[in-house]
Amino acid sequence: MAQNQNIENDNQKNIKIEDKKSNIERIEWQAPEFLYYEKNSKWYFCFWIFFALILTIFILFYRSLMAIILFAIFSIVLYFYSRQKPKIINYSIGPTGIKINDILYPYERIESFWILYFPPTVKEIVLKMKKSFMTYLKIQLGNENPVVIRNILLKYIPEELYEERLIDIIARILKF
Repeated sequence: MAQNQNIENDNQKNIKIEDKKSNIERIEWQAPEFLYYEKNSKWYFCFWIFFALILTIFILFYRSLMAIILFAIFSIVLYFYSRQKPKIINYSIGPTGIKINDILYPYERIESFWILYFPPTVKEIVLKMKKSFMTYLKIQLGNENPVVIRNILLKYIPEELYEERLIDIIARILKF
């Protein structure tokens, strides 16, 4: 019986702590615009070998000049994208919506959110937008406490499970 009272007291303490956290109305932080992995010359060597093999397969089996040209252009664009370093972005969450630098996303335009948190690499908020052309918007958490951010967001929009897309998982494995 005494053990049940201790558990009940612990639960009440947790509720009080959550109530205190939920009084936070606004939070601001800075974080990179995307997760960046430093790439060495070995990574780039493997990158070009992989694309050379795929290009060879295109040449041998498809023999389509247009497909070969498009794939070569895609490889070059991907190479330059892999070298791009993220900018530092200002984020804020408050009663009016979510602000990314100077762009405000009001809660009326956001359907739901989910927090992907697998430290030390994946720490991001995924916003499901109501717009059809921009379905998901990802925000890096940086070093912010995901519980505090979750408590603020729950006041305004529902939480909905987000299943990571295969392309996101592959990009993370390949450190893209």
